[in-house]
Amino acid sequence: MVMYSIPNLNESFTIAHSIPEIKNGIALIPFLDNNYKIAKSDNLIESITLETKEFLNSAVFVAFNLVPIQENKTDVTLEIRRKKCSFDHHFETTNSFISIENLIVQLSEAIALTAALVHEV
Repeated sequence: MVMYSIPNLNESFTIAHSIPEIKNGIALIPFLDNNYKIAKSDNLIESITLETKEFLNSAVFVAFNLVPIQENKTDVTLEIRRKKCSFDHHFETTNSFISIENLIVQLSEAIALTAALVHEV
């Protein structure tokens, strides 16, 4: 079996919410899915990294990089980063794309939940 690196997979999209709303949503993801935990947050470059162990036995990081476009519009880049080499390129690539799709859905749910909680108060 050959070990080699897989390039980091990423997805960029625009959300019609401000950076603080998106950050609050990202902070809720570990409560919606216990496979994730916040590994680090950088307020200077507007980046939040989650850690997960869902691929084989190697830890994986998911980085959310946020760039403001307008006051209530943000460009989000979601990047899958691995700690170790890949054992199965097809398996990890497929799982990365599935994880990206799931995280986008979870982020949407978390932002809606955050907005509902704020509106409730």
